[in-house]
Amino acid sequence: MTLRGVWKVLYADWQMECCGTPFAVGDEVTWPLLVLSGGGDGLYGMDGMDGWQEDFSEIEGPVVALDSLPGDWLADDIEDEGDEGDEADEGDKDDEGDEEPWEASVVRAHGVTVPWNHAPPRPARTALRGLLSVERHGGRWPDTVGRVRTIHVVTQGFAETTEGSGTYAPVPGERWLRPVELCPKWFHGEHLSRTSQGPGYRRAETGVLVELEVRDDED
Repeated sequence: MTLRGVWKVLYADWQMECCGTPFAVGDEVTWPLLVLSGGGDGLYGMDGMDGWQEDFSEIEGPVVALDSLPGDWLADDIEDEGDEGDEADEGDKDDEGDEEPWEASVVRAHGVTVPWNHAPPRPARTALRGLLSVERHGGRWPDTVGRVRTIHVVTQGFAETTEGSGTYAPVPGERWLRPVELCPKWFHGEHLSRTSQGPGYRRAETGVLVELEVRDDED
């Protein structure tokens, strides 16, 4: 029996502007997906996932060693890019800062495949909870195929942490979704003034939130 599930997926602005291809409602897409769970994921330059919990997914399924799958998945797509976007490639570190051994694996559930690196031994199953996101940098793993049901441009409010610092942080509760039929290639922001004095304020389009319909061939 074939079922279809709908998942919420973030396509961040910099991922689209760098390496993405715009898509429309109704398109079939093939994306490498990653679970962002907060605590340093660096979403839009932020630490943590405040305000996104309602869009989280839970991926619970078997853990499969990446080197057991057909294809050269252990080779990086992009070389010499520094550390950016390498969350899926890095091993854990011990108390002295040395990398511990880890196994590159994926978790598969209901047609969705996401990477998961961990120290051995590999468990038979696990559950990952967080925001599904398109990740086109760093390691490689099997794509997830689905059909786009809805697209919403995400706009986030940001305020200076201190006046004149030039460092901005997201404003809690200031996130807006605007429905569109086509994902833009380029995203925009604007500086605004809420008061004549005080820290700076801006709003920026930080990507799109997509409802992705994925075929589930599991029994």
